[in-house]
Amino acid sequence: MQQDISERRSVRIATSLTNAWVAGTQLTGLGRFNQLILLVNFTLGALTTGRIKIDSVEGGSNYQHTVGSVAAGVTTVSQNEYRFTATGLYAIPVAIKTNTLEISAQGNVTDATSSMTIDAIVGVA
Repeated sequence: MQQDISERRSVRIATSLTNAWVAGTQLTGLGRFNQLILLVNFTLGALTTGRIKIDSVEGGSNYQHTVGSVAAGVTTVSQNEYRFTATGLYAIPVAIKTNTLEISAQGNVTDATSSMTIDAIVGVA
């Protein structure tokens, strides 16, 4: 029988958002896990949106997590972003099979009244 393994890690402490992508603390040593839940505590402030993106880091290179959209039989791939348009607590499940992840946050403008905290729970399902 497999033992349930999970850990909670801090990615980003409560910090206001800027209009530039800012990476949080990299999540490393993930090779033994296959599940990730991002816990996002977001305060909108004067922003209209806050966003996060996830990159896998392998061999010193960042690989964007992507999503595809299909039109006329052609799949267009773009970076997957999670957008937040209201203050709240959000849980985002992410399947993983990589050793290192980098989660970055951005606001649509720089706003000192906004805030985003990101924690990660990693585990084995």
